[in-house]
Amino acid sequence: MAKAQHGVNSVETGLHLVTCLALAGRAQTLKDLAGAAGMSPSKAHRYLVSLKRAGLVEQIEPLGLYELGAMAVTLGLAALGRTDLHRLAWQELVRLSGSLGLTAVQGIWADDRPVVVRAELPQGLVTVNVRTGGVLGLLSTASGRVFAALRPETEMKPLIEREFSRGAKPRHMGKTLDRAGFDTLLDDIRRRHMARTEGDDNLAVDALSGAVFNHVGALVAVIALVGTSGSFDLRWDGPVARALGEACRGLSRRLGYEQPKTDEAPPVSVRRSAGGVRS
Repeated sequence: MAKAQHGVNSVETGLHLVTCLALAGRAQTLKDLAGAAGMSPSKAHRYLVSLKRAGLVEQIEPLGLYELGAMAVTLGLAALGRTDLHRLAWQELVRLSGSLGLTAVQGIWADDRPVVVRAELPQGLVTVNVRTGGVLGLLSTASGRVFAALRPETEMKPLIEREFSRGAKPRHMGKTLDRAGFDTLLDDIRRRHMARTEGDDNLAVDALSGAVFNHVGALVAVIALVGTSGSFDLRWDGPVARALGEACRGLSRRLGYEQPKTDEAPPVSVRRSAGGVRS
């Protein structure tokens, strides 16, 4: 067991105060900031004096509101500049694949299409092999649908219309979708930041895919979990979807975006859950 290391409590307390200010999303009064940090206004004020001297916090006059300072901005930009999305995503793929026994995939948008940049296969006899560099169907795959829903509409609308004009007939949970039905599906994906397919693209394959955002809230990648049909739980409130959602929110947070947990609608009935049991 690793030996606990001694730290400086005052530093941790001060940084906790800065973190509360950052998570507030706007300038704060002393009273509100102290309340969020769980300390008295007088104690918070003493720390804020030092944080102002360090440039981590500034005070907006004449209202006296507290906001992040220039040094906080400098540190944030430096951290973002040193953040390697693909390295962080690979670590999540390894963790998810190992813990859930599913193929974990990272996809990005390149040359007007979703592309697989990395895939991690689980240890086991039955796996779904996903080819690195492979193109994902925009309308038919879970990852393609996340891009279709969450990339700029001005960019995606003509691409979606092109697919339908070519005779594409996307399916979702056993039903063929027309354009109106597909738009309704995209609205649901925008709300959840996640999509699922149950044999929609390949009858032998099910998938869940989640969105990863950068510091300005733009979609930069998707993380998908893929398995043989009926082999894992596709429910929105199931353990696989929850693990994927937590991983995507964690990656987004590392990239500077605090992704809110989306409100979950009543679970849409799926024909199969783990082990082929209907739900």
